[in-house]
Amino acid sequence: MNHIKYRPDIDGLRAIAVLSVVINHINSSLLSGGFIGVDIFFVISGFLITSQIVKEISAEKFSIANFYKRRINRIVPALLLVVSVSLILGIFLLSPVDFTALASSSFYSVIGVSNIFFWHEYGNYFTGNRSEAILLHTWSLGVEEQFYVLWPLLLLLLTKLSARFLSLILVFICLLTLAFSEFGANNFASASYYFLPTRFFELALGGLLANSSAILKPKEGWLNFAMVVVGFLLIIVSLFKLSKDVVFPGINALYPCLGTAILIWCGSSQKSLSRKILANKVFIFIGVISYSLYLVHWPVIAYLNYIGVDFQGIKGFLLFAVCVVLAWLSWKYVEVPLRKSGALMTTSSVFLKRFAVPVGALILLFVASIHFHGFPARFSPEVASYEKMAAVKPNELREGCHVPTALYSTDINTKCRLGRVSGDVDGILIGDSFANHFSGMVDVIAKSDGISIVDYTMDSCAPILNYDSNRLASYAEKCKARNKHVYELIAANKYKYVVLAAHWPDDSASGTLIEKSIEQLIHMNTKVVVI
Repeated sequence: MNHIKYRPDIDGLRAIAVLSVVINHINSSLLSGGFIGVDIFFVISGFLITSQIVKEISAEKFSIANFYKRRINRIVPALLLVVSVSLILGIFLLSPVDFTALASSSFYSVIGVSNIFFWHEYGNYFTGNRSEAILLHTWSLGVEEQFYVLWPLLLLLLTKLSARFLSLILVFICLLTLAFSEFGANNFASASYYFLPTRFFELALGGLLANSSAILKPKEGWLNFAMVVVGFLLIIVSLFKLSKDVVFPGINALYPCLGTAILIWCGSSQKSLSRKILANKVFIFIGVISYSLYLVHWPVIAYLNYIGVDFQGIKGFLLFAVCVVLAWLSWKYVEVPLRKSGALMTTSSVFLKRFAVPVGALILLFVASIHFHGFPARFSPEVASYEKMAAVKPNELREGCHVPTALYSTDINTKCRLGRVSGDVDGILIGDSFANHFSGMVDVIAKSDGISIVDYTMDSCAPILNYDSNRLASYAEKCKARNKHVYELIAANKYKYVVLAAHWPDDSASGTLIEKSIEQLIHMNTKVVVI
């Protein structure tokens, strides 16, 4: 940001952001809401980039080409380093299927759409299997880069407006996209976590702050002090009170974003308390290397997860120290020198050498990995055989038999038969995605006994009457409605067998509900099988 006066307190905020994320990833029990560090980054990024764009537009020096040249020089070199090292390690450590996934995510990460890729591949950000996705953390870079395709064009379009009127429009955009984010978080939670439309207000809030700072400057004194306290409290409370179980982003994401905006605004005063707290040498150091630290830390953690290394306790502290050293090396020898040399290069040269060529190489690796099935010759044949079995997805083999929560009211599909496929249906398989996973086993066993079982399962819905799944309210209610309907069907059809399978809850309250559900089925004179 050569055109913007350096703000050491913003580096301090970057430090809080990256430390929150890293601590959460190492041990989420220490900082359950540490994932909001990404939201802090979004506000900072929106503020700094908008400040730069608005200043250049006012001076009639803004260029779309130069803007993206700076973005490439800022983002790509360190990202390519992490991607390259991850791929090299993947050759030795990752199974064929997992290496193909890494090659795919590498390509999508560099072109700025990995958020879409990871949503498609993993769904919910907090599900267990994401802990081994080597480049999962690049989803946030995808959100930022997509934002910066639209944002400069929007600012150019509105450039003739006065600063006050532009701020009013940005307020409207922030409120509108916040409302959409809240709606999305409550109705399509997985996609909302990853996608730009539900994150837009966070970056736009930083942009609004940048445009409004020139109009409304903070005053020193008790009011500034009080606002700084509020800003820190909003962030601190979010770090410890939020968790993977809350509705997010939406309103819950507004709290840390608002706290960040307050601290940035108050920090523009030289004597602000926020400057005194944030602009210390340790925070500034972490803030300066924060981008590299963010990039480096997750692949290290994901690879350790992949090979089954525990890093709790003192090992977690050592892991953190290793990540800081690696981040400093990346910042010192890649991030800074290539950013400086890139500033002296022409836009076309930067695009060709630092974007087009690497992307082309990743495309070749992506295609080769798919064509050669992840290069299975690196391992014994048993590995490829196992992965072929593990890759089978029952819900795709029998489409419409297992459904997502949104389709909770769908009726039984008579084609969804396990075991004997002709004649009358003898029983029903109900439960969540675990039940769907076991459907192949049920099919084999039922077939050997000449029994016909209809498959009627749904995502994240254990087959327990009146069970609150601890998910979002809209999801929990759909699960309750589904189970009520299923038990009515069982009573009406007088099935001989009912097979229950799920990721069973283990708390005493749920145990009581499970017992009552099984008793009700037994009273229907059906044979209950529990997996």
